[in-house]
Amino acid sequence: RAMARGEVVNATERRAALHTALRAPEDEAFGAPGSVVQAVHAELDRLRAFAKDVRSGAWKGATGRPIADVINIGIGGSDSGPRLVCDALADLSDGPRIHFLSNVDGHAVARLLPRLDPATTLAIVSNSSGTAGLLRNLVSGYSRVPRPPPSTREMTLRMRRE
Repeated sequence: RAMARGEVVNATERRAALHTALRAPEDEAFGAPGSVVQAVHAELDRLRAFAKDVRSGAWKGATGRPIADVINIGIGGSDSGPRLVCDALADLSDGPRIHFLSNVDGHAVARLLPRLDPATTLAIVSNSSGTAGLLRNLVSGYSRVPRPPPSTREMTLRMRRE
């Protein structure tokens, strides 16, 4: 009930867990400030537009080529939720191939990355709090990129800014 009211339920981060705002109609505040639901819907609109651009090839990688592969990097629900949706809707897919990295074992990264072209691969970090394990997995993925990988601290700062 506290989560549905928008109260602080995440003691570690001292914030509300607003999962319910993702499912709330835009005009329903469900106990949280209406601005929260409006902000969530604005972000969902941006996400829909971005996904459409990636699928259509309008959004290009750094080299100007369309995205052919997407890697979802997530642990727990940040893996299982997107994986479930992708599996359920696989027959309707009209975009890039989807891959999942869901643990901190570098072997999974080592098996996946040689099959992908970095110029046409988009990595999505799917995580609500930037856990250390996820960051380790993400940083290990930088091993194919011809520059030094960012530190865990640098990745945390980037995620907080964005």
